[in-house]
Amino acid sequence: ARMTEQPLMYEAVGTVRAGISSTLSSKLLGTVEEIRVREGDRVKRGDSLVVIDQRQVHAELQRADAILSEAGKALAAATSGRNVAKAQEELALATYNRYLSLKKQDSVSDQEFEEVEARYHQAKAALQRAEAMLEAAAARVNQTEASLATARLSSKDAVITAPHDGVITGK
Repeated sequence: ARMTEQPLMYEAVGTVRAGISSTLSSKLLGTVEEIRVREGDRVKRGDSLVVIDQRQVHAELQRADAILSEAGKALAAATSGRNVAKAQEELALATYNRYLSLKKQDSVSDQEFEEVEARYHQAKAALQRAEAMLEAAAARVNQTEASLATARLSSKDAVITAPHDGVITGK
């Protein structure tokens, strides 16, 4: 073996490829509002690359907020309606039980007893209707909360971010 001087550069033919490459796209359809990078820029994971016009997303968020507010008020109204119907049903039941006792003693006419009995059945049906309306209002609130969560996710999708550290090679 002997020592020789070698050049510091060595020329070779080959292809350089990135270890990781990503093609990015937006989940939202919209106008590109801002491109924050150029080819050759180094980026870190989470850096904002492109911003999509968010006016539609913000409008959807406001719409979902308004619907949620309305649904909450409808739920409060349905709860109140159910409470009123429950109180009326309890009063009608108490009255019915009193008249039933009087009927057994032949102290009321058949007509009076039937009217009280009918009012009790009406109050019972009104309570069932109010409970169904309460359930529907609660379901509407849940549905609206899900729509609001979806709108919030869309808001995040309006900004395309770097999935990992790297160099922008094309756009």
